[in-house]
Order: sequence, then structure tokens, then C-alpha cells
Amino acid sequence: MSGLTGNYHPALGYHDQDARPKFEVNTIDLVSVESSKITSVSLYSGRAEITRLYNLNVPTGQNPVKISGLPNVLDSSSLRVEGRGAATIHGVAIASTPVPPVASTSDALVSLEHKKARLNKALARCQKSIASLETFVGSVSSVKVNVQDLGSVVEKYEAEGEKLDDRLLELAQLLKDVDKDITAEKARLRGSSHRNQELGQTATISVFVQTGGDIELVLIYAVRRANWSATYDIRVDMQTKEKPVMLIYKAAIWQTTGEV
Repeated sequence: MSGLTGNYHPALGYHDQDARPKFEVNTIDLVSVESSKITSVSLYSGRAEITRLYNLNVPTGQNPVKISGLPNVLDSSSLRVEGRGAATIHGVAIASTPVPPVASTSDALVSLEHKKARLNKALARCQKSIASLETFVGSVSSVKVNVQDLGSVVEKYEAEGEKLDDRLLELAQLLKDVDKDITAEKARLRGSSHRNQELGQTATISVFVQTGGDIELVLIYAVRRANWSATYDIRVDMQTKEKPVMLIYKAAIWQTTGEV
């Protein structure tokens, strides 16, 4: 670590008794998945160690950095904080946070449903226009139309009918597309809500900055519900006497931590 002082570990704590002038307190709220990236993962039997990097700009003074959306299966005793920048870490606390309610809708879903409603109305109008055109042509008789004008009537019927048929097909395809988008958005909402249920921990890191600027925070922590098992791929080459058998070592990995 370079510059940023005060690495934190729950078992060690801090003993910083420096007398400091009073500064404004500036709370910084971050969502872990959105505000960071995983830089490394070390996988062990039944657990994994995650390293996440956060880049942030902090103003002068005391800055409680609240990082929400950490996994429920995070082992709080394993949490360590490191970083770089002209700042001092005074302490870290971690606690469970209320899980937000399951989202049943979104602005995107509302917009798609309105679009579907408009397309259904346009489709109904198109079908009504086709029915009206068929009724009109069916009512035409040689009594009402001169024979020499009949060809013109049929020609206009064909032209209008073709335009309405094309519009009908276009609307049907648009409805099919919007139904697919609605299904995808509902699936996204379900998946997001499921992930929220698994990400209910918040870490609060107290960062003091004499002069505001950019810093990096690194969170290192262990999570349960991650594992791996060894697998083997054996290949035999009957055409050679030198190394006829090749053994390839592989690993099957699974995790249900909520980490993405």
C-alpha cells in the first residue's frame, strides 16, 4: 500500500489519537457491483476470497463511505480494507441492511406495455379498415357502377388491400417484438430482485482526507457457498508409442454467493 494509511482488520482495530481540526462530514454512498470491479478471486474448499477495487473522489474532511450490496454470505471477520491516496482510514463497520422490496415493474416495462397497447389499437383499426374495404367491394354491382369503370374500382381495391395487408403484417411483427422485449424485461426484474435478496450487507468505511481528491479502496473478503471439484480428461492416441496417454486436469467450479 502507498500513501493511504490505516489498513483495517476487525481483529486489530485502530489506535489513532491524533488531535484533528473539525471538518465537514460527507457521506458517500456506493453500490458494490455498480461502483467496483473484481480484480481477483482465490477459490478454496467451500469458500472464496474476493478482491474488489473502488475508484472514488472524496472531498476534504471526514467521509463515511457506505458500500451496499455486499453478499449475505460474506464472512465479516475476514474483511480487510486497503487503498492508495492521500487519506487515512479510521475504521470499518459492516452490518446487514434491509432487503428492498421485489420490483414488479420498471419505467422500461411501463413504456413497453404502453407501446403494446398502442400497437393493439393500430392493429384493430387496420383489421376494421380491411373489413370495411371488403364490405364496400362486396356491395359494388353493375347496377351502381358502369362496366367501363369496374376495372378502375378493382384496381383501387387491389392497391388499398395490398397496403392494408402490408400494414397488418408490419403491426403483427412489431407486436411480436414488443412481447419479446416485455418477457425479457420481466425476466431481468426477477433476476435483479433475486440478486438483491442475496446482497444485503453494507460496509461503512471512515475515510479522513486533509485535501480532497481521487483515492482507491480495495476490499478483500471471504464468502461461503463457493466450491470446486477436480475433474480429469484422459485421451489415448493408439497411433503413437510415445506418450500414448494424455491426462488433462480440470476444475468444475460453482458458486451461489450473489457475486457478479
